[in-house]
Amino acid sequence: MIIVIDGYNLLHQIFPRVRGELDKQRKEFIKHLSFYKKTKADSIKEIIVAFDGGAWGRATREVRGGVTVVFSGQKSSADEWIIDYVNRKPGEELLLVTLDRELIQLCKGRNIEVMRVLDFYQILEKTLLQSAEDDFLEKKRVGEQVEKYEEKSVVSSVESEALDLLMRQASIKLEQKDGFEDEETKRAGESRTLSKKEKKRQRVLKKL
Repeated sequence: MIIVIDGYNLLHQIFPRVRGELDKQRKEFIKHLSFYKKTKADSIKEIIVAFDGGAWGRATREVRGGVTVVFSGQKSSADEWIIDYVNRKPGEELLLVTLDRELIQLCKGRNIEVMRVLDFYQILEKTLLQSAEDDFLEKKRVGEQVEKYEEKSVVSSVESEALDLLMRQASIKLEQKDGFEDEETKRAGESRTLSKKEKKRQRVLKKL
């Protein structure tokens, strides 16, 4: 599966009141995606995050930590780049992450799944937290001495890439949001017989 992310659309949702930190937010988010892709290497073929603008008139792309980062260029938008990409991948299993209604409508009928940015981000952060917890439990298993501690001291004692990423993200004032379960997925879970569309969505979600 290929995940295509509407970059600034996501960042503006998870940092709704933070200004002047866009470059830092973008770099930390890409690091999160890189870690996530490593943990999901068996099910996720590629992660592409597209941003508006860039230094050049044309679109540019580069790979950072296994994540393809695209800047649409001065003459087009990330939405336009995403539409063009989707049109060139008719047979691929694609998941589009965006909250942009116009982009969702333009992609409709192209056999791709769409996920809201906050739903995807919740999955991303859950993966990082689980990795940090697993790292801590592994250290306990091999006999590392751990003194009695309060919750804050536990966090400070764990040295892991996942936790480091989470701490840096918190430093740019991430607002935690809960309860963003996808409504279509919720309805599918309540139904005894899933439709063909719902079954396809379930297969996609299992890969995340």
